[in-house]
Amino acid sequence: MSRTGLMMSAAVGALLLASPVAFAQSTTDRAKTGASDTMKTLQEDTIGRRIELSAVPSKAMEAAHKAIGTNITEAKQERENGQEVYELEGRDKANKEHSVHVTADGKILRQR
Repeated sequence: MSRTGLMMSAAVGALLLASPVAFAQSTTDRAKTGASDTMKTLQEDTIGRRIELSAVPSKAMEAAHKAIGTNITEAKQERENGQEVYELEGRDKANKEHSVHVTADGKILRQR
């Protein structure tokens, strides 16, 4: 066998040996990315994600104003029992912090 043929055989052999490792690494990377996306979704569903106050439906905002006052400073959107829920936080006239969980149509689920 010529020297060139021997080098080509060695190169092809090395490529064949490295391919499964490269494939396994790319599969592992995709699995990690998928798990990370799933974890982020679960966190958003569990603890909510911050949203702009302007993104809160008007009926939900009205109910929150009645429940905790007009100084609403923060909003989160989350999913509870398959339903979109907004957690709105703010301070009353005595500067005490309050929060309320309300549906898009203005139904108060709980407040503290």
